[in-house]
Amino acid sequence: MIPAQVGAVVLVNGTTGSAELGCDLGSIARRLVLAAPPVIGAPEPMPGHYRPLLGLYVRPQLGGWVLRLEWRDGNLVFTSPETAAWSLTLAPTTDPDVFLAEPGSDFAGEKVSFQRLADGRVASVLLMNSTFVRLERASG
Repeated sequence: MIPAQVGAVVLVNGTTGSAELGCDLGSIARRLVLAAPPVIGAPEPMPGHYRPLLGLYVRPQLGGWVLRLEWRDGNLVFTSPETAAWSLTLAPTTDPDVFLAEPGSDFAGEKVSFQRLADGRVASVLLMNSTFVRLERASG
């Protein structure tokens, strides 16, 4: 009897389904790898000097259009409750109160400037050629 060779398996008496089994196992392994949840790490901590910038900003001239500045995925990001799909990510510059709008919006490359009061509190932001006033939390 002459041995038949299939892949790396030498057959002496009969046949084997090892090639088919190998393909099935490879297919199962591929599905499991693709279905595995992504590894999620701890979020990047927010630099402390960004904390005073966070909050709600409103433009009264636009009927109270509200924007929220939040720390999301390691970036300062403006979002809008009225338009859930809209966001504007800010890139820092050498001036801690001036940022650039990152690509991904109609305002990419535009300057975003925060204005402060004499006591250092953030009063407003100049964004999209409009001033949005920062809302303060009510005390008491």
